[in-house]
Amino acid sequence: MIGGGARRSGALWPVTACRPTPPGPSEEAVAVRDALAVLPRTQREALVLHYFADLSVQQIADMLDVPTGTVKARLARGRRALTPLLTDSPLPTEGSTCATS
Repeated sequence: MIGGGARRSGALWPVTACRPTPPGPSEEAVAVRDALAVLPRTQREALVLHYFADLSVQQIADMLDVPTGTVKARLARGRRALTPLLTDSPLPTEGSTCATS
């Protein structure tokens, strides 16, 4: 025998039984992921690169080989599309009035 010790029979130590399971994603994270999945690819791409990858509009434009104005439009349209998906109330429509206190 190498090492002179007795071999342990059976499976490895039940290490996984002692580890706590990591928490899953928060409700907000799931809602954002689901809402982003609904958007057109170009809007989703711009939003993810800008807000999650922390890239500037210029960096995104260079990466995607599009003008900066295109990136800005995709970000604006994506944010506008996300708003009703992530809030309880939809955006006011054109011509509607909102009461102010």
